[in-house]
Amino acid sequence: MDFILDEFAHEIKYNNQQPANHIYCFNKNNTNGNLYLGNRKAAETYDFLLQNNVKYVLSLTNSSLAPNYESFKDIINDHIIITIEDTEDQNITEHLKQCHNFIDNALKNANVLVHCQAGVSRSASIVITYLMNRLEIDLTQAYGIVRKKRPIIGPNNGFMNQMKQIETNKKRFPQEIDF
Repeated sequence: MDFILDEFAHEIKYNNQQPANHIYCFNKNNTNGNLYLGNRKAAETYDFLLQNNVKYVLSLTNSSLAPNYESFKDIINDHIIITIEDTEDQNITEHLKQCHNFIDNALKNANVLVHCQAGVSRSASIVITYLMNRLEIDLTQAYGIVRKKRPIIGPNNGFMNQMKQIETNKKRFPQEIDF
């Protein structure tokens, strides 16, 4: 029990110190094209968004918990909210196409932050599947990239199983997977 409490305390401390992490740069020639993964605190921190040229935010939470960008109009170009619960029976695959398209369009113009409440499970799963698709890499590689940059990630078992199924389906039917 002490180990679990120590681990939980570590996650809280890390999450407060690192509300977001730079995950990948898709455009090495300028300051645009950077993908960030973080928590709600990062999404609500004006200075973080401004300093990192984040103009697009993908919130993976219910709308009552999503940040309100009324006072951030000068820096945020677009913000979408996709309701995804952090439960093992939540189907994330039905949201992948919309999430991936939003990230793709955002990266053409500026930097994007993908976040959920803690930046651990929902947002990590979307970023992992995005890297799998965009970089044409397997789950282990994508998970490794994200975990190296944001060590506290931990998609729930249901999300992990769905990502494994996506990987299996992509190997079996590479032309038919559209997300």
